[in-house]
This record gives sequence, structure tokens and C-alpha cells, in this order.
Amino acid sequence: MRGNILRNLLVAAAFAIRSAPAQPAPAFEVASVKASQNSPTGKEGPQESIDPQPATLTMRNTTLRSCIRWAYSLKDYQVVGPEWVASARYDIVAKSAGPVATADLRRMLQALLSDRFQLTVHRDTKELPVYALVVGKSGPKLQAAAGDGKATLNISSDARLAFRNTSMAELADRLSVRPFGLDHPVLDKTGLSGSYDFTLKFADSIMELKQSLARESQEPGTYASALADLGLKLEGQRGPVELLVVDHAEKAPTEN
Repeated sequence: MRGNILRNLLVAAAFAIRSAPAQPAPAFEVASVKASQNSPTGKEGPQESIDPQPATLTMRNTTLRSCIRWAYSLKDYQVVGPEWVASARYDIVAKSAGPVATADLRRMLQALLSDRFQLTVHRDTKELPVYALVVGKSGPKLQAAAGDGKATLNISSDARLAFRNTSMAELADRLSVRPFGLDHPVLDKTGLSGSYDFTLKFADSIMELKQSLARESQEPGTYASALADLGLKLEGQRGPVELLVVDHAEKAPTEN
């Protein structure tokens, strides 16, 4: 008898779970999506900005690729789609009913892009050219981080990039994205754990540094000498890269 009661309760519970209405995906209460009026005509132009706040997401002069990258927590090179997704620019201001976590803002942006741009995507992994960040023959010349906390990056007056509390995985990520981004992804293959304090110097002045970082992408030789000072180097290889492929997107978003 007791076994039958327990079995009936389990069956009822399973039915209730299957019958429960699916929770709706989080969505913005109101959102404005329109073509940016500050779209650059050449390589130079207004910089894009993404400003997530507890109840508001503001994106100015952003490409659809940047919107997708932020929504799915990806890097630029991981978003594959038609050329215009990296050139056409948009202004988006979206508000939620109340404060939400950044992770929810990302999911809400995914839903917004699907609705306004008719965006459909799928994930893929491909073997692509990459740079492996590895330790040189002489071994690493890195100083363990002096303290705890988040990784930071500052530029000194003599154009040095000062990294603090930074792991090799974080350095590889930095070298993979703008403005430091190389022409291929950088993967950490140093085998080094922990965090370090170090500097990179690949320009003689702030002006030269700005000019270098203004390029669309960097050449690996840009960092060769600076990395060698740390006992590190970049090697060209092929490796698996996770991608998000744009299957469809409308260039003109639907009206607000």
C-alpha cells in the first residue's frame, strides 16, 4: 500500500512538472533600436560604446557583430556572418521592468536581436589558424602578482602597458581582441597557472602606441620583442575555435 502511494505521488509530481507552463524568456519592457546617425564613412569614426546598467542597456554606434558578441559573451573573431554585420551601426537603448543581473541583460539582448533583426544563429567549432602563447626556450621571466583582486591594465607615461594580477589566459584573451587583437585568435598554451605583474612595451611614445592600437589588427611581430622580455612567444598553429554563425539577420531592424 505504502509503495503504491509513493509511486502515485511520483507520477503526479512528474505530470505536474511536464504540465507546468514554460517560464517566458526574460525580455526588456521597452527598447529603441535604430540605425546610428554617427556611422563612420571610413576606418576612422565615432567609437562604439556598450553601457550595461542594472535596469538599462545602452549601446551607441555599435555593429551588429558587437551586439551579438556582447549578448553571447564572445570575442569578435567568434562571430561569423555577412560583411555588413561588422560595418552597419546601430543605437540601442533598452530598459527592463527593474534591476537585473548582467547575465539576464545578455539573455534579454539575445531575445531583442532575434525580434528586431530576425537574427538566427547556430554554434560551430572549426580548426582555424591561431597563435599559441608559449614559453620560450629560456623559460618564463614573470613576477608573481603582489596582491589579489581583479586583473587590471594601465598605460604608463612612457607608453608601457602595465598588467597587474593577470593570468596567461587573460593575457591571451587581451591579445585576441581589439585594440590589441592579432589577425588570429590567441590561445594560452604556456602551462603557467597563477597571476602575474608585468609590463609590455612595444611603442616608444604614447602617440606611437595610439597609432599602433588604431590599426584594424596587429601583426604578431608587434609583440615579439616585448613578449621575449617575459620569456614568452607566439607560435602559429591550427586549433579548435568555437564560433557563433549568423544564419540570418535583417540589416534594417523592425520599427520601435
